[in-house]
Amino acid sequence: MNYDVLVHKFDVCFLHLKRMQQGLEHVQHLRPLTPTMLENMVDEDLAFLELFTSRFSKLQDYMGEKVFPAVLEFMGTDPNKLSMIDKLNKMEKYGLLESVEQWKNLREVRNKWTHEYPDSYKIIAGCLNDMMERCGLLEKNLRLIVDECSLRA
Repeated sequence: MNYDVLVHKFDVCFLHLKRMQQGLEHVQHLRPLTPTMLENMVDEDLAFLELFTSRFSKLQDYMGEKVFPAVLEFMGTDPNKLSMIDKLNKMEKYGLLESVEQWKNLREVRNKWTHEYPDSYKIIAGCLNDMMERCGLLEKNLRLIVDECSLRA
């Protein structure tokens, strides 16, 4: 894997991260979200929540589907022969993830959100609060990966 190709993937991640943070910044005043707040939310706040959740999901997906395999290849491991759990274990072994369990938890939060429960403001509020609480872990893992790869370039 060419390091320049990897850097391009990092750039995509940082764009998702920036947009996710912009969305979160505009709804910070609403934390923690409650079902009642969601039922009565103004359109502008809903739009920024949508920006936040969309970019959280895109960043988490992109890292797992595009960045992890590219990084493993950069490190000399053939990602095509590995299951996702094996990829995560390798990433942790190389010091590129803090914890496999932490990443799996991020994935669970993202998956719960994508199942949308339009009639349950309680479930939606819980999902959004979980995502807001954990979005810093996405950034932390991304920066760890970028830093480690740049040291090895």
